Amino acid sequence: MFSQLYLIAALTLPSIGGFQALPSENANESKYVGQVISIRENKLAITSKGDKDLSFTVSSQARIRLDDKICKLSDLKAGMRLRVITNNLDATTALRIQAIDKFEEFENTHDGTFVSITGAKLEMAALNKEIHTRTLVTNVKITCDGRECKAQDLKLGMRLRVTVDRGDKLMTTRIEAIDRNVDFDKED
Repeated sequence: MFSQLYLIAALTLPSIGGFQALPSENANESKYVGQVISIRENKLAITSKGDKDLSFTVSSQARIRLDDKICKLSDLKAGMRLRVITNNLDATTALRIQAIDKFEEFENTHDGTFVSITGAKLEMAALNKEIHTRTLVTNVKITCDGRECKAQDLKLGMRLRVTVDRGDKLMTTRIEAIDRNVDFDKED
């Protein structure tokens, strides 16, 4: 069963029959979000939103993190939420995997709702309704429903996902806003 799933995914991954790779911050990479179905040796099978199953070969050089800690592929378990990052030249090989088990959010991202932007300061309400202020880098990337937009396009109450700098967790490098889309993990 797994080998059939892997073969089908390997043959169809570039087109993925309706499943779209999510935009990555690096134009040479694609990002897939889903849950672990199974792991066998260096093969990873995931189900994505919309019940699309995908399979990847995990590179021996792959960087794997679980709840913001370096781990091994064998530490991941069925049902865990994860992001798989591949190179666009070989969309069947996982180069990086970010998984979460106890954490609610992926490493370096924070979800909430838009409150305001004043100068280089973003105010957002976290999922627990607590207001947080974050500093925006000069060239912060902002998207609304997957399309590039400007800070003035953000509206009070819009769902946000902000990506913070690894070295300085208060510096925001990317803002993804949702107005009409239902979920961050889907394309238009």
